Amino acid sequence: MTNELVTVDAATLALRQDLERQWDDETAFLTLDPSGKTHIAPTIFLAKRGGGTGASTFCLVLEYLLAVEALIIEVGGNSCAAFRDRGPDRHRYFSSREQGRVGKALDARLDNAGRIAILEFEPSLFKDTVKIAASMKAIVAGATVVLFYLAGRHETASSYRHKALEKGLHQVFMCHQPTRAPDQRTAGSIYLPWLDPDILDPMHAEALSLQDSLRKCSGLWTKGEARLNLAAFANTISESRAP
Repeated sequence: MTNELVTVDAATLALRQDLERQWDDETAFLTLDPSGKTHIAPTIFLAKRGGGTGASTFCLVLEYLLAVEALIIEVGGNSCAAFRDRGPDRHRYFSSREQGRVGKALDARLDNAGRIAILEFEPSLFKDTVKIAASMKAIVAGATVVLFYLAGRHETASSYRHKALEKGLHQVFMCHQPTRAPDQRTAGSIYLPWLDPDILDPMHAEALSLQDSLRKCSGLWTKGEARLNLAAFANTISESRAP
Protein backbone atom coordinates (compact mmCIF):
# COMPACT_ATOMS: atom_id res chain seq x y z
CA MET A 1 0.00 0.00 0.00
CA THR A 2 1.30 3.47 -0.85
CA ASN A 3 0.32 6.84 0.45
CA GLU A 4 -0.57 9.30 -2.27
CA LEU A 5 0.25 12.90 -1.48
CA VAL A 6 -1.97 15.53 -3.03
CA THR A 7 0.05 18.54 -4.06
CA VAL A 8 -1.82 21.81 -3.68
CA ASP A 9 -0.83 24.39 -6.24
CA ALA A 10 -0.27 27.57 -4.21
CA ALA A 11 -1.14 29.77 -7.17
CA THR A 12 -4.40 27.90 -7.74
CA LEU A 13 -5.32 28.25 -4.08
CA ALA A 14 -4.59 31.97 -4.15
CA LEU A 15 -6.61 32.34 -7.37
CA ARG A 16 -9.55 30.50 -5.84
CA GLN A 17 -9.52 32.75 -2.79
CA ASP A 18 -9.25 35.85 -4.96
CA LEU A 19 -12.16 34.82 -7.17
CA GLU A 20 -14.32 33.97 -4.17
CA ARG A 21 -13.70 37.43 -2.72
CA GLN A 22 -15.04 38.99 -5.92
CA TRP A 23 -18.49 37.54 -5.25
CA ASP A 24 -20.61 38.27 -2.22
CA ASP A 25 -23.43 35.73 -2.21
CA GLU A 26 -25.06 37.51 0.72
CA THR A 27 -25.78 40.63 -1.34
CA ALA A 28 -28.83 40.82 -3.58
CA PHE A 29 -28.31 41.09 -7.32
CA LEU A 30 -31.97 42.02 -7.70
CA THR A 31 -34.29 44.13 -5.56
CA LEU A 32 -38.07 44.44 -5.51
CA ASP A 33 -39.12 47.70 -3.95
CA PRO A 34 -42.46 47.72 -2.09
CA SER A 35 -44.96 50.00 -3.84
CA GLY A 36 -45.93 52.35 -1.01
CA LYS A 37 -47.04 51.63 2.53
CA THR A 38 -47.85 47.96 2.96
CA HIS A 39 -47.49 45.16 5.47
CA ILE A 40 -46.73 42.52 2.87
CA ALA A 41 -43.45 41.67 1.17
CA PRO A 42 -43.37 41.43 -2.65
CA THR A 43 -45.16 38.51 -4.30
CA ILE A 44 -43.89 36.89 -7.50
CA PHE A 45 -46.14 34.88 -9.82
CA LEU A 46 -44.64 32.36 -12.25
CA ALA A 47 -46.91 31.39 -15.15
CA LYS A 48 -46.24 28.90 -17.93
CA ARG A 49 -48.24 27.29 -20.70
CA GLY A 50 -46.30 24.00 -20.66
CA GLY A 51 -43.79 22.00 -18.65
CA GLY A 52 -40.04 21.81 -19.05
CA THR A 53 -39.43 25.56 -18.84
CA GLY A 54 -37.33 25.37 -15.66
CA ALA A 55 -39.91 27.07 -13.45
CA SER A 56 -39.03 25.24 -10.22
CA THR A 57 -35.33 25.90 -10.71
CA PHE A 58 -36.18 29.52 -11.42
CA CYS A 59 -37.82 29.76 -7.98
CA LEU A 60 -34.42 28.96 -6.45
CA VAL A 61 -32.68 31.34 -8.86
CA LEU A 62 -34.95 34.20 -7.77
CA GLU A 63 -34.37 33.37 -4.11
CA TYR A 64 -30.61 33.59 -4.73
CA LEU A 65 -30.80 36.81 -6.73
CA LEU A 66 -32.96 38.46 -4.05
CA ALA A 67 -30.70 37.14 -1.25
CA VAL A 68 -33.69 36.06 0.85
CA GLU A 69 -35.22 32.90 2.26
CA ALA A 70 -38.40 33.00 0.23
CA LEU A 71 -41.69 31.16 0.63
CA ILE A 72 -42.13 29.00 -2.47
CA ILE A 73 -45.71 27.90 -3.17
CA GLU A 74 -46.46 25.30 -5.83
CA VAL A 75 -50.02 25.56 -7.10
CA GLY A 76 -50.89 22.29 -8.84
CA GLY A 77 -48.60 20.10 -10.91
CA ASN A 78 -46.04 17.73 -9.44
CA SER A 79 -44.13 18.93 -6.42
CA CYS A 80 -40.43 19.51 -7.14
CA ALA A 81 -37.99 17.35 -5.16
CA ALA A 82 -35.67 20.33 -4.77
CA PHE A 83 -38.07 21.77 -2.18
CA ARG A 84 -38.44 18.64 -0.05
CA ASP A 85 -36.31 19.79 2.90
CA ARG A 86 -37.90 23.21 3.29
CA GLY A 87 -40.16 23.87 6.28
CA PRO A 88 -43.80 25.01 5.97
CA ASP A 89 -42.77 28.64 6.30
CA ARG A 90 -40.62 28.27 3.17
CA HIS A 91 -42.56 25.81 1.02
CA ARG A 92 -46.19 24.87 0.47
CA TYR A 93 -47.67 22.56 -2.13
CA PHE A 94 -51.31 22.38 -3.21
CA SER A 95 -52.13 19.43 -5.44
CA SER A 96 -54.16 19.70 -8.65
CA ARG A 97 -56.69 17.40 -7.00
CA GLU A 98 -57.08 19.71 -4.01
CA GLN A 99 -60.37 21.58 -4.00
CA GLY A 100 -59.87 25.34 -3.88
CA ARG A 101 -56.11 25.07 -4.34
CA VAL A 102 -55.73 28.63 -5.63
CA GLY A 103 -57.52 30.19 -2.66
CA LYS A 104 -55.56 28.04 -0.23
CA ALA A 105 -52.29 29.02 -1.90
CA LEU A 106 -53.12 32.72 -1.61
CA ASP A 107 -54.16 32.26 2.03
CA ALA A 108 -50.80 30.60 2.69
CA ARG A 109 -49.08 33.54 1.08
CA LEU A 110 -50.97 36.10 3.20
CA ASP A 111 -50.30 34.05 6.34
CA ASN A 112 -46.58 34.61 5.72
CA ALA A 113 -46.79 38.27 4.74
CA GLY A 114 -43.31 39.12 5.97
CA ARG A 115 -41.57 36.84 3.45
CA ILE A 116 -41.11 37.39 -0.25
CA ALA A 117 -43.28 34.71 -1.83
CA ILE A 118 -42.87 32.97 -5.18
CA LEU A 119 -45.98 31.21 -6.50
CA GLU A 120 -45.47 28.68 -9.30
CA PHE A 121 -48.73 27.89 -11.10
CA GLU A 122 -49.37 24.72 -13.08
CA PRO A 123 -49.85 25.16 -16.87
CA SER A 124 -53.65 24.78 -16.71
CA LEU A 125 -53.82 27.98 -14.63
CA PHE A 126 -51.64 30.19 -16.83
CA LYS A 127 -54.61 32.17 -18.19
CA ASP A 128 -55.87 32.79 -14.66
CA THR A 129 -52.64 34.19 -13.24
CA VAL A 130 -53.23 37.72 -14.56
CA LYS A 131 -56.66 37.84 -12.92
CA ILE A 132 -55.31 36.38 -9.67
CA ALA A 133 -52.44 38.88 -9.57
CA ALA A 134 -54.79 41.79 -10.27
CA SER A 135 -57.13 40.59 -7.52
CA MET A 136 -54.25 40.48 -5.07
CA LYS A 137 -53.38 44.09 -5.79
CA ALA A 138 -57.04 45.03 -5.34
CA ILE A 139 -57.42 43.11 -2.06
CA VAL A 140 -54.08 44.08 -0.51
CA ALA A 141 -53.54 47.81 -0.95
CA GLY A 142 -50.01 48.70 -1.93
CA ALA A 143 -48.95 45.11 -2.62
CA THR A 144 -46.00 44.65 -4.96
CA VAL A 145 -46.86 41.94 -7.49
CA VAL A 146 -44.40 40.79 -10.14
CA LEU A 147 -45.26 38.39 -12.98
CA PHE A 148 -42.85 36.20 -14.91
CA TYR A 149 -44.19 34.30 -17.91
CA LEU A 150 -41.87 31.39 -18.71
CA ALA A 151 -42.17 30.58 -22.38
CA GLY A 152 -40.82 27.61 -24.29
CA ARG A 153 -37.81 28.09 -26.54
CA HIS A 154 -39.83 29.03 -29.63
CA GLU A 155 -43.01 30.25 -27.96
CA THR A 156 -44.33 33.80 -28.13
CA ALA A 157 -46.81 35.09 -25.59
CA SER A 158 -47.14 38.81 -26.23
CA SER A 159 -50.89 38.65 -25.54
CA TYR A 160 -50.15 37.63 -21.94
CA ARG A 161 -48.15 40.79 -21.32
CA HIS A 162 -50.82 42.90 -23.03
CA LYS A 163 -53.56 41.49 -20.78
CA ALA A 164 -51.43 42.05 -17.69
CA LEU A 165 -50.79 45.68 -18.60
CA GLU A 166 -54.51 46.18 -19.19
CA LYS A 167 -55.11 45.01 -15.60
CA GLY A 168 -52.64 47.55 -14.24
CA LEU A 169 -49.84 45.03 -13.70
CA HIS A 170 -46.72 46.81 -14.88
CA GLN A 171 -43.99 44.49 -13.61
CA VAL A 172 -44.38 41.74 -16.20
CA PHE A 173 -41.42 39.90 -17.69
CA MET A 174 -41.58 37.51 -20.62
CA CYS A 175 -38.76 34.99 -20.31
CA HIS A 176 -37.61 31.98 -22.31
CA GLN A 177 -36.18 28.76 -20.92
CA PRO A 178 -32.40 28.82 -20.61
CA THR A 179 -30.13 27.89 -23.48
CA ARG A 180 -26.36 27.99 -23.61
CA ALA A 181 -26.03 28.30 -27.37
CA PRO A 182 -26.12 31.93 -28.59
CA ASP A 183 -27.42 30.84 -32.01
CA GLN A 184 -30.57 29.48 -30.34
CA ARG A 185 -31.44 32.84 -28.79
CA THR A 186 -33.72 35.46 -30.29
CA ALA A 187 -32.50 39.04 -30.17
CA GLY A 188 -34.43 41.19 -27.70
CA SER A 189 -35.72 38.23 -25.68
CA ILE A 190 -34.98 37.58 -22.01
CA TYR A 191 -33.57 34.13 -21.28
CA LEU A 192 -33.40 32.50 -17.88
CA PRO A 193 -29.79 32.12 -16.71
CA TRP A 194 -27.99 28.97 -17.84
CA LEU A 195 -26.64 26.79 -15.02
CA ASP A 196 -24.17 23.96 -15.58
CA PRO A 197 -25.34 20.48 -14.48
CA ASP A 198 -22.58 20.50 -11.83
CA ILE A 199 -24.54 23.29 -10.14
CA LEU A 200 -28.06 22.38 -11.22
CA ASP A 201 -28.05 18.68 -10.33
CA PRO A 202 -27.23 19.03 -6.59
CA MET A 203 -30.08 21.52 -6.23
CA HIS A 204 -32.51 18.74 -7.10
CA ALA A 205 -30.68 15.60 -5.94
CA GLU A 206 -29.60 17.05 -2.58
CA ALA A 207 -32.26 19.75 -2.16
CA LEU A 208 -29.59 22.45 -1.99
CA SER A 209 -30.25 26.13 -2.39
CA LEU A 210 -28.51 27.74 -5.34
CA GLN A 211 -26.21 29.53 -2.92
CA ASP A 212 -25.15 26.25 -1.30
CA SER A 213 -24.74 24.53 -4.66
CA LEU A 214 -22.47 27.32 -5.88
CA ARG A 215 -20.39 27.05 -2.73
CA LYS A 216 -20.13 23.28 -3.14
CA CYS A 217 -19.04 23.49 -6.78
CA SER A 218 -15.26 23.08 -7.08
CA GLY A 219 -14.95 24.17 -10.70
CA LEU A 220 -13.72 27.75 -10.77
CA TRP A 221 -14.80 28.32 -14.37
CA THR A 222 -18.17 26.61 -13.89
CA LYS A 223 -18.92 28.65 -10.79
CA GLY A 224 -17.69 31.92 -12.30
CA GLU A 225 -19.69 31.43 -15.50
CA ALA A 226 -22.85 30.73 -13.49
CA ARG A 227 -22.43 33.84 -11.40
CA LEU A 228 -21.87 35.96 -14.50
CA ASN A 229 -25.02 34.52 -16.10
CA LEU A 230 -27.02 35.19 -12.94
CA ALA A 231 -25.74 38.76 -12.65
CA ALA A 232 -26.44 39.43 -16.34
CA PHE A 233 -30.02 38.16 -15.98
CA ALA A 234 -30.61 40.33 -12.92
CA ASN A 235 -29.21 43.33 -14.79
CA THR A 236 -31.51 42.67 -17.75
CA ILE A 237 -34.54 42.54 -15.45
CA SER A 238 -33.49 45.75 -13.69
CA GLU A 239 -33.01 47.52 -17.03
CA SER A 240 -36.43 46.31 -18.21
CA ARG A 241 -38.01 47.86 -15.14
CA ALA A 242 -36.37 51.23 -15.67
CA PRO A 243 -38.81 53.99 -16.72
